[in-house]
Amino acid sequence: MSTQTRVQRLRESMKAAGLDAMFVSAPLNVYYLSDFRCRSWSLCQPLNDPEGFVVVESDRLTFLCDDRYDPSAARKAGFDHGRIAAPAGAANIAAELKRLCRPSWKALGFEAASLLHADAVGLMEALPDVRWKPADELLVRQRIIKDAAELDLLRRAARVTDEAYAHAVKTLRVGMSEADLAGEINHYLRTHSEGLAFDTIVAFGPAAAAPHYHPDPSHKLKKGDLVLMDFGGVVEGYHGDMTRVVFMGRADARQREVYEAVLGAQEACLKGLRAGMTEEAGDALARGYLERKGMADRFIHGTGHGVGLAIHEPPRLKTSFTTVLEPGMVVTVEPGLYYEGWGGVRIEDVAIITKDGIENITRSPKQLTEIAC
Repeated sequence: MSTQTRVQRLRESMKAAGLDAMFVSAPLNVYYLSDFRCRSWSLCQPLNDPEGFVVVESDRLTFLCDDRYDPSAARKAGFDHGRIAAPAGAANIAAELKRLCRPSWKALGFEAASLLHADAVGLMEALPDVRWKPADELLVRQRIIKDAAELDLLRRAARVTDEAYAHAVKTLRVGMSEADLAGEINHYLRTHSEGLAFDTIVAFGPAAAAPHYHPDPSHKLKKGDLVLMDFGGVVEGYHGDMTRVVFMGRADARQREVYEAVLGAQEACLKGLRAGMTEEAGDALARGYLERKGMADRFIHGTGHGVGLAIHEPPRLKTSFTTVLEPGMVVTVEPGLYYEGWGGVRIEDVAIITKDGIENITRSPKQLTEIAC
């Protein structure tokens, strides 16, 4: 889907919401609509040092930046270039919005979650005759359904993530540190993709009991340890995400029991996940499997999350979340069990919701893997 089609869908949503224009400041949404990639992909851009914004109207598109940045990508996508005076700040950005403002502007949509409070106040004070209306949900709802181009990029991100895993397994050796293995993964991803989808997680043995763990350069790999790896590559801004666990030497009985329980829960979810069910019903597929085994008390997070331009975005496979899954949504499926002092097992794939079920775009093997040492 082209940026022009995405803009047209947004315009239809704006009309339904009674908006005459929309000021888009979230860096990911700026890229989604205009092809201009901010260097910092944080949630918001402070107005005293912004990179680029877009203003969408029914018959006009404007990309705003100062002369430090190249507007050519946005121009190619059909946007006029509006220059922000540097140094920026709410007053200078408001001045450009005033220039664009038409008498017909009654309601201006903005992304409340992507503006600092002081910046939002400054903009509103500078344009007091316009009703500023929070409209974050318009692009949240639009981006939750991936178009064909986005799905292709996610497949490519999954492919390079699979390749990084194959490389990582080949490098495993007793005596290496968690930081050593993370470095191998990170180098591969930076060489073969745009970089890291998030800080790579590598945990040996008991350290794997913390789902969001930071690799320790002093923690060395020993025979008998389980090795948890969670990472992803990036392709044109779209993220991969995968978790695998392998065992150094022969897995013992408890390691096998926990691993097989997690794998069973993941397979139950992948098999049952489909359009028409709610997020919490998707979560229940994995959680219910572990409940039947009497192990669900150590499943301490949701079954999955959406992935796309952000590594965590809607939908979310969690209890009490009630969005209905639709074809084109993309979610991770990553049940896990965690035991303090022992370790943890998590197995994660990325799945595209289809009209008939799912397409699993993660291809790395999941059978229990023992590394000779």
